[in-house]
Amino acid sequence: MGDQEFDSPKTLSAFALGLMLFVVTLIMNFIALHVVKKYREQYE
Repeated sequence: MGDQEFDSPKTLSAFALGLMLFVVTLIMNFIALHVVKKYREQYE
C-alpha cells in the first residue's frame, strides 16, 4: 500500500479500466432510460 508510483502502467491501466467501465455503464443507462420512455409512452 503506497509503495507503487502513480505513473506505473499497472496503476494507469487500472484507472483506465475503471473509467471505461463507468462510461459503458453510463451509456447503457441512457439507452435503458430511452427504451423505457419510448415504451411507456406507447402503452399508456
